[in-house]
Amino acid sequence: MALTDAAPILVFDVNETRLDIATLEPLFQRLFGSGAVMREWFAQLVLYSQTMTLASAPAVCCAERRNRGLDKQG
Repeated sequence: MALTDAAPILVFDVNETRLDIATLEPLFQRLFGSGAVMREWFAQLVLYSQTMTLASAPAVCCAERRNRGLDKQG
């Protein structure tokens, strides 16, 4: 990928400076009987998002060095 090409990215606001997840508490209260479940869900969302990002980086790097794209067919 050339430096001038834009790569698709997904950004998580892990410090909640731009995202107010407290608005989801009533939904979690209704579904699980506790709004506190929302915090656990969000923590796991961030954890597993980071894990998937870090786990896929070596595969992408190796594929790019070999001029191969990664697609669903492998």
